[in-house]
Amino acid sequence: MTAPSCPVPGDVLAREIAREAGIPDDDPRAARALDVLLAGLSEHGRYPEALAAIEAGAGPDIARALRQLAARFGDVAAAVPRRLGACPAVVFRTLSLLRTPNAGFHDIEKVCNCDPVIAASLLRYANSALFSHAPIRGVAPAIAYLGVEDSKRVVLSAAAKPMLASAALPQLWEHSVDVAVIAEQIASAGHAVDPSEAFVAGLIHDMGRIALHLHDVDALANAHRRFSASPYCAVAADYVFTGADHGEMGAAVLSHWNLPPELLEAVRHHHRPEQHASPLASVLYLAEEVSHSLEDFPHPARLAAALRTAKVPSLNMFTSDLRRLGAALAMMG
Repeated sequence: MTAPSCPVPGDVLAREIAREAGIPDDDPRAARALDVLLAGLSEHGRYPEALAAIEAGAGPDIARALRQLAARFGDVAAAVPRRLGACPAVVFRTLSLLRTPNAGFHDIEKVCNCDPVIAASLLRYANSALFSHAPIRGVAPAIAYLGVEDSKRVVLSAAAKPMLASAALPQLWEHSVDVAVIAEQIASAGHAVDPSEAFVAGLIHDMGRIALHLHDVDALANAHRRFSASPYCAVAADYVFTGADHGEMGAAVLSHWNLPPELLEAVRHHHRPEQHASPLASVLYLAEEVSHSLEDFPHPARLAAALRTAKVPSLNMFTSDLRRLGAALAMMG
């Protein structure tokens, strides 16, 4: 694949590379290292190959500094999945529910009756400003009014919110719900992926971003925050400071939770879908594009390949649902 054009000022990232390599900000090797890094990640999609290209194109001292940085902080990030413990029971139950094709009214009601917070969220959603009707006061009438499929989505979103609503990443939960809804739309249009599976994958696709913030190393947190402050730089920051992107870290979390391999691989490759045959990875990549997440540099060739794999002709028919969801998300508490 050819390298993408860089839509953000290169000096922002170049200064960070110079800082970490211990060279002056205006050293031309830093700007060169940035160009080589972006081209290498675009062509190979893997950090070791990109570092090898930096060594050849920008000098061994910069490549050595970046290798040491990734090795030092990578160990910290890799330890986070084990520290997270088991998947929260309510999330595991609702994940299982949504992945069961014949799950029906009484299955949803059972989950709600086991967790008053989820039940309250379902009621708030059913009574939100999106709908105009007499007040609904019970779980069963709420499910009947919303329908089984919408009720399943609300239940899983409410169950996952405590896990995804991070103070360090205040928009992550809203983004996760947005991507889940868009992924479901894309799956429904392309018929390459089960729409319910796409919703589940969309909701948990950024678990690695949570993992990246669940450590107690201030140097990593501060450096990652500086590096990823500009649009399109989050994935590059992941690689520079840990040697992997947040998709790989998210897959490590899901593996620790014993979730199905197809979900793991889709989450792992959602920024580099060409590295795996999974149509679900391509659906997630496309949903990120529609959501305007600005986490990675635009890449026309990767986009075209993902469209083919997901079996949709273009993204023109899909839009972010975040505006429509805003009132409902607020109502869910």
